Amino acid sequence: RASFGIANVVEQDWIVFMSYNLADGGEQVDSGLRAAAIVYRGIKPWWLMAGQFGNSVGLESSTFNSFLGMAERPMMSNAFAYAPSAPVMALIASHRGKLTYSRFGVFGKNSGVDSDFDEGWGLHGRFLLQPHKERRFSSQIGVSGYWRKPEEEVVGSDHMRSCPEGSMGSGFRFRAFGISAVDGTSLVNTGKFCAVEDYTYVVGEGAVSRGPVSLQGEWGTAQVNTKSSGSYEFSGGYVDVGYFLTGESRNYNPYFGQFWRLKPNNDLGQGGLGAFELRARWQTIDLNDRVAVVDGNVTGVTGGEASGFTVGLNWYFNAFTRAIFNAGRIDVEYPTAVGGRLGTREASVDEYVARVEIFF
Repeated sequence: RASFGIANVVEQDWIVFMSYNLADGGEQVDSGLRAAAIVYRGIKPWWLMAGQFGNSVGLESSTFNSFLGMAERPMMSNAFAYAPSAPVMALIASHRGKLTYSRFGVFGKNSGVDSDFDEGWGLHGRFLLQPHKERRFSSQIGVSGYWRKPEEEVVGSDHMRSCPEGSMGSGFRFRAFGISAVDGTSLVNTGKFCAVEDYTYVVGEGAVSRGPVSLQGEWGTAQVNTKSSGSYEFSGGYVDVGYFLTGESRNYNPYFGQFWRLKPNNDLGQGGLGAFELRARWQTIDLNDRVAVVDGNVTGVTGGEASGFTVGLNWYFNAFTRAIFNAGRIDVEYPTAVGGRLGTREASVDEYVARVEIFF
């Protein structure tokens, strides 16, 4: 994975920035474009932004990849938090109060997606209460989410593994990998929804960091409203805990409600060994709904249910280099018909991740 970004301040009140993920590059030049936007901050405490952004729904999806506690985001964030079309073109307003942060806007279609299916538009928002913003003591609690409306109906039934040939696009789906995204394999997958009225996602989040200890968690629910067969609902969540063996604290950025770059107390090679952080995560996701056995066949959405535990070690050489080691197991259950009754097919995946990140 490799990415780069540039930013520039113009006349104090204007900011222009762009980021590009080389790993996402495809046939089109803009396939790997993660952000390209302009910001106006001349009417403080408001910021106005236009361009292409990530959706920033929930804490983990609002935190840059380079500053995550684990190698990858939890399953619920991968499945729900970005919406199927992220990052997307948007008009956004954000407000920074003494103890609050809010961001809301109108989000359209991902400019890097080449599809006949118009992914429509949506209203996305995030609101946080931030009681503590100190260097070694920070806390926040909040709620965020989106409502999205596809603009073009896809011909076909409401839900299937693949949309019918000749339909106006390929629909969308919720899916998630486990601990590692290296091979792109999804452990849980709803299949594609092809005739959708609208869909929503609401997530509650909380985090606290005091001294070397940090704790955060989220729980979210997504609902897909189809055109003829009603609604389907899915959910997921996680809890993360971390502890710095060398005494540092996670660097909280109250301006955006996210965790930021960490600087060790003693850099490696500068009289110290850097910073060492132990982390652990429990997570779960449920992509099943309205599951039943009819005439010996399983009906409903059978995306699977997964949960697991991950442990990790982060070694921060300095503010711009770190090594990540993650190990964990994800247990998955898929609905199946057994003797004319509803049963489950079980699987377990053990994953190990090692990564070195260099920021420049």
